[in-house]
Amino acid sequence: MSVAVEGGPSSGEDASAREAVATVRAVFAAFCRYDAPGMAAHCTDDVVFRPVTAKLARGGRPYEGREGVFEYVRDARAVWEELRPEPRHFTVMGDTVIATGTLYAWGQGRVFDHAASWTFHLRDGLVSEVTVHGTAGAARAHVGRLPA
Repeated sequence: MSVAVEGGPSSGEDASAREAVATVRAVFAAFCRYDAPGMAAHCTDDVVFRPVTAKLARGGRPYEGREGVFEYVRDARAVWEELRPEPRHFTVMGDTVIATGTLYAWGQGRVFDHAASWTFHLRDGLVSEVTVHGTAGAARAHVGRLPA
């Protein structure tokens, strides 16, 4: 696993980047245990999740708020027999962490086993938005569209 800070870190930025990555890793770890309360603890009240599961379980509508985190975990368990994100590299760009790695999932006649990227926008140390992307390039493009 590697961590990079865009623009080169100063000592304060480096500590902030480590904290941001630790928060993102905690969300991934909680998800891998299907621990909705653990995920929600690291999210803002108005968090927005845009995972692949939303396309399959709810017509693409994102999961919103902490209750949405609980809905997401329920839907993920219903749609997938196994869903395993494996982030390997983290890039911190201001208040956003881009995680890249692989996503393995199977269920309901579907199998995914390919590269994936996730953008996590943080506000006040908590995750306020998560979007799953097919490529690191798509994740970087998404970062350019996030509010400052």
